[in-house]
Amino acid sequence: MGAKDSAWIEDAIPVTRSARSADSEDVRYDSPVTKQLEKRLLRKIDYTVLPLMGISMLISFLDRGNIGNARVLGMQKDTGLSNQQFLNIIMMFFLGYVLLELPACLSLRYVHARFAFGVPIMAFGIFVILMAFCTSYAALMVLRVLVGLGEVFVNNAFIFLTLWYKPEEVALRIAIMYTSTTIAGATSGLISYACGVTLEGHDGLYDWQWMFIIEGVMAVGIGVIVMIFLPGTPDEVAKKGSLFIKKEEERQLIAARYHASHNTAGEVFRASQLLVGIQDPKMWLGALTVGSGGVGLGAFSVFLPTLIHAFGFDPLRTQLFVMVPYAFALVGMIASALISKRIGQRAPVVLACLGTTILGFIILISVTGQVASMVGACFVITGAYSGVVLSVSFVLTLHGGYTKRSLAVWLMQIVINVYSVAATQVYRTPPRFYLGHGLALGLYCLGFGCATTIWVICKRENAQKLRRREDFAAKGEVDPDMEKSYEELCDRHPGFLYAL
Repeated sequence: MGAKDSAWIEDAIPVTRSARSADSEDVRYDSPVTKQLEKRLLRKIDYTVLPLMGISMLISFLDRGNIGNARVLGMQKDTGLSNQQFLNIIMMFFLGYVLLELPACLSLRYVHARFAFGVPIMAFGIFVILMAFCTSYAALMVLRVLVGLGEVFVNNAFIFLTLWYKPEEVALRIAIMYTSTTIAGATSGLISYACGVTLEGHDGLYDWQWMFIIEGVMAVGIGVIVMIFLPGTPDEVAKKGSLFIKKEEERQLIAARYHASHNTAGEVFRASQLLVGIQDPKMWLGALTVGSGGVGLGAFSVFLPTLIHAFGFDPLRTQLFVMVPYAFALVGMIASALISKRIGQRAPVVLACLGTTILGFIILISVTGQVASMVGACFVITGAYSGVVLSVSFVLTLHGGYTKRSLAVWLMQIVINVYSVAATQVYRTPPRFYLGHGLALGLYCLGFGCATTIWVICKRENAQKLRRREDFAAKGEVDPDMEKSYEELCDRHPGFLYAL
């Protein structure tokens, strides 16, 4: 989007000069744009963007973790793979994330969102279907890499929501979107159970092969739906409208909200923001905070069927019991997001979620009974999923500038997937998995410390910016940096206050 388009967006914003400050709390909309109109617009966004991102995330996690269910159904035995070979196949999925995360984030500024999401979803669905018919080690390794390369684009959902929602709105929406991942965990167990009961040997295929086929076809269908209905980025919709947002007043309000949320119309790649990001300690601390979720989500969730099977349940009952921790996680994500919204803070709730996961791993290391072990697994999954939801929304809104925010997503994914790869290699000593649980416990403790440090740093920087405002106000002067864009100054902009 060029300068002409950017100018159109700026001209369309029906706000006063005070609304152009970065502090969204100062935003006020002039007539005819009202709070009632904003509520109606927010409902439209909630009923279009949010569910489409939710089903995209659901199918991504469904197809990411189904190899764990396939293992319980006998895939490893039927393909003649060794334990190490199977662990390597699981690990190869994460390679795609490391390779393509940053280009995937930046693609949203150059490719319409419907294609940036829809085409990759259809692609990894096809790759999952192909996994049903590949039994060689090499072919499965390649397909898992390709599935990861496709699914990395779905991770754009996080940054996409930060474009559509204000900082104070986004945590709850990410939580709602991310509940689909717990539904994916439960659904995967249900589908694999149904395949094991009804489809074993049907048409000469194993039950796990039918599972891959069913879930792959689901992905292709969802990809088509996303390509048809998903709107573009807010600045694109503000200029051209979309299938569900056509009124001029709505488009003007979208432009105003977009600016008030520390965004600049027509954002493109800026190499200078990469340097700013690399030098920002919040970037690295945030990556380590969110990265701890790579163990809980990226590895523990994949091995959850194996872990529950090791508790002493038979294969079919294992598939059903897999749903229990995800049911708790579903409630936990919504509850933690609502608590965060209620108290107006995310950092303390993030710490509480990380602490819950730490407690869960301590239980798993310390006990042997079925019930106690299931309780520990529920603590881990609930804290891990809730923590990722809030920590992602917390960390992403700390960074101004689209390229800097994209870098934050990339570094998060690098850490998440390095942790995930490490975890896939240490969860190899059943039934207690001391090494895997011990590594996870240590990494979550590190994440807890990093989150605490971010909280302290941001509170200090907010105080410094407020003092700067007061100094200029006392002198009757206007801070010259207030006229600069967030793309120029990123979160160093004097009007950019961190939403903690």
